[in-house]
Amino acid sequence: MSGVVIVHVRDDEESLEELILKIKIKRYVEKGVKLLEDATPSEKGFAVRSVNEDRENH
Repeated sequence: MSGVVIVHVRDDEESLEELILKIKIKRYVEKGVKLLEDATPSEKGFAVRSVNEDRENH
C-alpha cells in the first residue's frame, strides 16, 4: 500500500515535529493495514464457540 501524504510545513520547529509525527502515524497505520491484509479469516463458528467457552469458564 502506498500513498501520498500532503502536509503543510511552517518554518518553525513545531511544524517539523508535527511532520515527523504524521509520518510515523502513517507508517504505523500502513503496518496495521498490511497485518490485516495478511490475516486469514477464522473458521465459521469460531467466534460463537470462543464466546461460549469463555462464558463456561467464568
